[in-house]
Amino acid sequence: MRVSAARMRQAFLVVMLVFVALVGFIWFNSANRADVFGDPGLSTGWSNLVVKIGDRTFTMSNGFAAQHAVPGSATRDTIRVIGEPALGDVDRDGHRDAALLIENDPGGSGSFYYAVLAVNESGSFRATNALLLGDRIAPLTIDFLDGRLVFNYLDGRSGESMTERPSVVKSLWIRFDRASGVISADS
Repeated sequence: MRVSAARMRQAFLVVMLVFVALVGFIWFNSANRADVFGDPGLSTGWSNLVVKIGDRTFTMSNGFAAQHAVPGSATRDTIRVIGEPALGDVDRDGHRDAALLIENDPGGSGSFYYAVLAVNESGSFRATNALLLGDRIAPLTIDFLDGRLVFNYLDGRSGESMTERPSVVKSLWIRFDRASGVISADS
């Protein structure tokens, strides 16, 4: 059986296209995930933070922390990192920082979601303040754009019952003040 030159070229182009797509996928994921060579510990360092939410301080281990909601109570107040962080150098010091979505379940009927930046200080991470995104939202994505963080999520319509699924797309742009080490909503 003879294969025509046109079929050979077509097969070669398909193989090359798949190869280029695979290389692009690997490059993109390595550029947007832990930078193993430039920042040792980046892939896990952000998951062991001290995070303050309201008047409560949590010491996270592997992205999770729990404490009694009230001293002596069986009810637990927990926080955990949701999904993978978005990585980028928000403070422009040459080290990649991690933007985190934190879920707080204080033991009641709702869950509260917060934006937190884990600032990479030469391989040691420090959490910024926690900025409330909302209660009973549906997280979508976190991005670093133009030196700012963008948290995208679904929220409920104004006046809608809390039992309804969130359906309104919202984005909260956040800036980091390097001098104070605080994140705030960018208006």
